[in-house]
Amino acid sequence: MRREWLALIGIGIWLWGGGAGDWIEPAQAAPAAQKAASKTEKKASEKKAPAAQKESQKKAQEKKAQASQKKATPAPKKLKPLLTPKDRKVNLRGTRNTRQLGGLPSTRDGLYTKQAAIYRSGALCFLKDSDVDILKEKGIRTVIELRTPQEIARDGRDVPAFVSSLDKIYNLPLICTSGRGASAYASYLKANNHRNIAQFFHILSQEKNYPLLFHCSAGKDRAGIMSALLLELLRVPRPIIMDDYLTSQRNSPRLKVEADWLRVVFRTVDKAGGIEAFLQQCGVKPQEMQAIRQLLLVPKAK
Repeated sequence: MRREWLALIGIGIWLWGGGAGDWIEPAQAAPAAQKAASKTEKKASEKKAPAAQKESQKKAQEKKAQASQKKATPAPKKLKPLLTPKDRKVNLRGTRNTRQLGGLPSTRDGLYTKQAAIYRSGALCFLKDSDVDILKEKGIRTVIELRTPQEIARDGRDVPAFVSSLDKIYNLPLICTSGRGASAYASYLKANNHRNIAQFFHILSQEKNYPLLFHCSAGKDRAGIMSALLLELLRVPRPIIMDDYLTSQRNSPRLKVEADWLRVVFRTVDKAGGIEAFLQQCGVKPQEMQAIRQLLLVPKAK
């Protein structure tokens, strides 16, 4: 009887202990779970570490490449005109605002605007005999007249003694329909003038027309606008274009010009998407723009 009782107690203890070892006390389960979680986190961390390290190395390489490129690329040189405003000025008695647009630097391949090829001026109706001789010596073959018929009727046509020596004179009036100053400059660039702007650049695209002179009344506003468009096409830096524009007032203090007025031209060009886009809106063909660059941009030595 005692043996049977002891046997039953043994079986009970075995069953309570989990039989084949399946029973685990709660106090023993917690460390096991923590150990398993720790192992999972470690594996995830090990997976993330190479990715983070790789990204860090990539950023370091990019910074190194940028620093190397910055060091290897020299700072752009400040472009300077070959001729001063005084050198470019044509000293006439009948009009005080005549100058050539040569010797100005372009950002294109170290080229410069061709000297003694193109001139801007005020009206030629007041030229003296000595002025006519000076302009004839320049060999000018073509004149583009930007004045309106009303201005020509009021002040007179270009002096016949000079005009008679020309191969061709073109009348391409630019019309102002509103205001003065900045408002007028915006007006000169509107659609009603696009046809004559296109014709202006068409004439400039033909080699037979050089040397060439274009003028308005005072030689500062319409001549200034067309000079700016031409120099922009030739990729002359804007500070130099602005300096040429402001030269009108240096040539004659009575001639009022303001930087903000010319900035209207730059804004109009930028709004159109650049000088090529603006001129194409006016009707200038891409091949004409290319021809002008080929005719008016030359190496420094020329």
